[in-house]
Amino acid sequence: MRRTLLAVIPLLTTAANAGAIDIVLGELAHSHTYASQIVAATNNTGYPIRTFKIQCAFYRNRELLAFGRASADNVSDGQTVYVEVVADLLSGEMAAVINRTDCEVVDTIWQE
Repeated sequence: MRRTLLAVIPLLTTAANAGAIDIVLGELAHSHTYASQIVAATNNTGYPIRTFKIQCAFYRNRELLAFGRASADNVSDGQTVYVEVVADLLSGEMAAVINRTDCEVVDTIWQE
């Protein structure tokens, strides 16, 4: 039986503002083949959103190691959604050294 060890890196929660979609970065975690960042996004636009994408860059200090994207669909005004942005890694050694992410909203499609 194969077991996967998941390491969790506790970080202080940080907030960023992408126009009127506010994002808060939560837990950063990694396993041998991927890293993931939990992102809470709140629609404060005053309008419903059909879909938006969040992109995260995964770093070791200042060195960029990977990118990941995730999307959220059908988000009402005032609603907070939680997405997991995942980046595939080339090796487990890369996962062990990821210590920060920068995330932003990169695409928004409004509901008609």
